[in-house]
Amino acid sequence: MSSMAAQSLLEKTLAETIGEDRTKALDDALKYFGLTRDNMHEINSRYKRMMKILHPDAGGTTEAAQLAKNHYDIVASAQPFRPATEADYQNIE
Repeated sequence: MSSMAAQSLLEKTLAETIGEDRTKALDDALKYFGLTRDNMHEINSRYKRMMKILHPDAGGTTEAAQLAKNHYDIVASAQPFRPATEADYQNIE
């Protein structure tokens, strides 16, 4: 499947799953994090890096941290469910 066809399928699936308004919200949230639908799987690491700067305990503001959390929730909820694998438990202490 070409990347254009995959992108089109993803857009159609997202629109059907989360609705047109949520699709726009997802695009806005991805833009906030500097991500695209092609690399939205990087949301966890990008969010953690940003929160190290935006969190009030790190010198940021409550409003900035809440905005990041709201955008994170939108992106995280749009990702397909992936069952945990053995590799997910490798680094748990």
